[in-house]
Amino acid sequence: MKGMFLLLAVLTVIWCTGCACVSRRIEAIGDAALSLRRMDPLMSLWLGRQPDILKRLEAIVQSDFAAGNSVRAKMAKSDLEFLLNRVEREVAWVRESPVFDSRRIDVRDLGAVGDGVADDTVAIQKAIALADSGEVRTVFLPKADTA
Repeated sequence: MKGMFLLLAVLTVIWCTGCACVSRRIEAIGDAALSLRRMDPLMSLWLGRQPDILKRLEAIVQSDFAAGNSVRAKMAKSDLEFLLNRVEREVAWVRESPVFDSRRIDVRDLGAVGDGVADDTVAIQKAIALADSGEVRTVFLPKADTA
């Protein structure tokens, strides 16, 4: 019986020392949702809901540890770590994706119309010149709207 209490105490200390780290990671996901709002509104919306889900799972882990249910707490902690890692990978993917690059230029921002009638050569050349100079990293050419 003494061994069980000692194990529970050790697990509680291990969990509580990781709480601040987990909380910071969850908070960072919320911050990422705000920063990605302009680049990808749907991803931002999805990310904005993740901290609540993760905080609830974190509360379950803490509650299980406090109640002495170490088996269930370990499983919930494993699930929490899996979800945190998954969401953090999604954030990294969006931030690194050239489609969502903050250093990209859409040729429409330089005057391209993209209607299949107007001559967009000058706008495209300006965008390529900006990329060549290093001011932008990606030139975005959207699908033409010829309908």
